[in-house]
Amino acid sequence: MAEDFTRLHDAIRRFFPTARLTPLGEAELSAIRSEFPQVPDHYLNFLRHVGWGSLGDNFMLYSGLVEANEIFDSRTSADLAGILFLGDDFAGWMLGFDTRNCWRLVGVDSSSLTAEPEQAQTMGDFFAQRASEWESA
Repeated sequence: MAEDFTRLHDAIRRFFPTARLTPLGEAELSAIRSEFPQVPDHYLNFLRHVGWGSLGDNFMLYSGLVEANEIFDSRTSADLAGILFLGDDFAGWMLGFDTRNCWRLVGVDSSSLTAEPEQAQTMGDFFAQRASEWESA
């Protein structure tokens, strides 16, 4: 069953009125699927219905998956092999998928460079959890 992003859209508008998110079209989504055939459907659905871009100055969602060697030096990227990044918090923490562990969502802090599993199972869940945290802050 497809995820309903209505509540997430509402939360984004409420907490990040300056958010600039652009949904991806089918051609871009197909290109991601071509390059990464095992990419989770929830990620593509998120990009299709919510989009990529900035959530104010809190988070940047990339328009596609980024390999570690596109961000880090060769030694560091070797340590992060199998992690595909999809966004960051502008402060050294990145969100990605661990392709070695069933494409599980993981967080990587640039100070430790250790992939820590996220509780959220989907992109929608991840940002719904974050919205709940922002609401209680």
